[in-house]
Amino acid sequence: MAGAHSETQTLSSREAALKLGVSTATLYNWVKQGLVEKRGHGLVCADSVAALKADIETGKAGRLDRMANRRHSRRLELPTGFSSGKK
Repeated sequence: MAGAHSETQTLSSREAALKLGVSTATLYNWVKQGLVEKRGHGLVCADSVAALKADIETGKAGRLDRMANRRHSRRLELPTGFSSGKK
């Protein structure tokens, strides 16, 4: 189907993140995981956003990792007594 790609509605990454109730960073992670279809620089397929939102609302999506950006970050460990709260 030539031209079918151009007929599909798109959303900006920001619009899609707002519709899904997540940050744009989380949306980008979901694009990388294949949960949302990318349609160009900063654009995603509106139908895939709507489908994912429906799956989230009905519980079909299972648990999605909203903190994926922090998964690989190192935890900051303070030395004992460093944050005692005393001035």
